[in-house]
Amino acid sequence: MSIPCAGDVGINALNSPSNGTGIPAGQPVSIDLTLENYGTAPQSNFNFTYTVNNGTPVTTQIAGPLTPGAQLNYILNSITAQAGGFTVCMWTDLVGDCDHTNDSVCVNLVGIPTLTAPLCDDFENGNQGWAANIAPNQNQADIWELGTPGTGNPTSAYSGSNAWDVNLNAGYGNNDLTYLYTPYLDMSNITTGELKFAMFYDAEKSWDGVIMEYTNDGGVTWNYIPNDPNCAKNWYNENIPLMPNFTAMDAWSGPASGWFFPSYKLCCLNNVLGNPTAIQFRFTFSSDGIITYNGGATIDDFCITGTNGNDVGITVLGGGISNYPAGTAVSLIATLSNASATQTITSIPISYTTSSGATASFIWTGTLAPCS
Repeated sequence: MSIPCAGDVGINALNSPSNGTGIPAGQPVSIDLTLENYGTAPQSNFNFTYTVNNGTPVTTQIAGPLTPGAQLNYILNSITAQAGGFTVCMWTDLVGDCDHTNDSVCVNLVGIPTLTAPLCDDFENGNQGWAANIAPNQNQADIWELGTPGTGNPTSAYSGSNAWDVNLNAGYGNNDLTYLYTPYLDMSNITTGELKFAMFYDAEKSWDGVIMEYTNDGGVTWNYIPNDPNCAKNWYNENIPLMPNFTAMDAWSGPASGWFFPSYKLCCLNNVLGNPTAIQFRFTFSSDGIITYNGGATIDDFCITGTNGNDVGITVLGGGISNYPAGTAVSLIATLSNASATQTITSIPISYTTSSGATASFIWTGTLAPCS
């Protein structure tokens, strides 16, 4: 129990952003704070100070007045995000303040670069703009880390030495909600492409697992990437209760998956291809309150493919029949795919060859709408 004194102004809460949040490098940082007068006397014209990476303090004066017990919402927006990790420390500076334990707060942020798609990252050249973060009020011990997995499944990266892994040297715990963010991706000059990566998960089936999301508005809203068979391959296999509200979501979940290779047509995602606003993806690992495994989730060899043009192909070949009487005509059904977000395809040259060496070509005609 403490007895209030006359002069005591401090920081009640850091509302946003949370530790580990990624901010576009070179863009303004907005830090939302709640200040409070904990003392018994009204206060006016007191100082608020901040530093970036323990640099030169920057001070501004807050006019007030702030009556006893009153709170004030304060937005610090005079900082530009540096590339890479940086720390902002802030404190109130009231002359004669009688309690300095409530004056200050620090937040660790990451200035995330904007990279131009197409691109691939095998994580062998250090961190090229990725960021990890933990949701508030969840398990703060478990986080995505870059390096060589050393505990549980898997025991190595898919290629090379490095991957992003939930806890490189420990299994995951209960009540996790931890995020892995890609760099911001400039897709303004591509109209077709795919998202691809290598993944390994080892998590309690139907309760713990991974989903993927994207933002096309700088992180204001995050959009769940659903399991659409027309768009995805190897995309989700179970339904889990996603923390913190146990929202039922399709996800990657289960024990010791082994390395596999999800992919997703970018044209299936709203306002991604050709968008002048940079796009960002994130992997979200969630666990419930009981039973954990010694793995978690691991990501390697992340790629965004893409061009500014047409992209058609055959996704399925065959009509379900594999044996034909010798000498009879063979009828095969081919499923064509248009991965362009903008182009309608009306003709496609198709060639084929057989094991006996016979070859032929023909022109398919029809209407293949964008992203169909």
